[in-house]
Amino acid sequence: MKHRFDHQITILSLTVIGSLFFPGPTMAIEPANRSTGEHEWVITQVHKDIGRSKIYFSKNAIKICNESWGYYLLSKAPDWSVVTFRNDDKIEWKTTRKQFYSSYPVDLKAMPTNHIGLARSKAVDTTGAKSWAYKMGTQTFWFIEHLNTAPEVDAMISGYYGIRPQKGILTKYSLIFDKPKVADTGWLGGFQRSGFVEYLTTLSFKEIPYNAKDFVAPVGYKKATDPYTITTSKAQKANGDSAMLELGLGEKLGH
Repeated sequence: MKHRFDHQITILSLTVIGSLFFPGPTMAIEPANRSTGEHEWVITQVHKDIGRSKIYFSKNAIKICNESWGYYLLSKAPDWSVVTFRNDDKIEWKTTRKQFYSSYPVDLKAMPTNHIGLARSKAVDTTGAKSWAYKMGTQTFWFIEHLNTAPEVDAMISGYYGIRPQKGILTKYSLIFDKPKVADTGWLGGFQRSGFVEYLTTLSFKEIPYNAKDFVAPVGYKKATDPYTITTSKAQKANGDSAMLELGLGEKLGH
């Protein structure tokens, strides 16, 4: 578990420290107009560390929008390369799928591929979506597996949240933390958690008519120096740097 906590702090340090996210009301699944024959899904989720995300995906394409920090990740068939970009600063970072997993703190040892050996039970989450719950020790993961999305789509979502690529669309995961023996009274103590914690929550999940524009890569954007630069905008970095200096940390955000 310590290895996993390191990953959570790593993700947090790449964004802005101390923001609060308030989940909105849950929504039921809305069926798409099936007369077109093609469809996609839109899922809105909140993660304790990286904030609120809206994810558009079809069977062969996926776009993740981190609404808290304003960056996007896009990947689609046939090559499944990954483009991370910002519309405000007009910058992008293109990588192969293999490079994507080396850039994001994916915990390759924390969970077996495709849930092998994990206890499975039927579940229905707060959106009404039918899913399977997999338990591994003090961790439980919920996946929707009947959509027949490409393995690359499934893996993109799992990787984004820092777990080993899995089959199905990750909709929720929870952990049970031991109470720390010694409370951290420093500024980082605000991130200490104990007891049952729902790390990832799905607020809405709906099916809509397919729109190719949802999966179009930007054109003419400047190449970023590294993928981490894209996680915060120039304005967010400036505000974050100022806050960290006030805390006496003397570090620059996003570097």
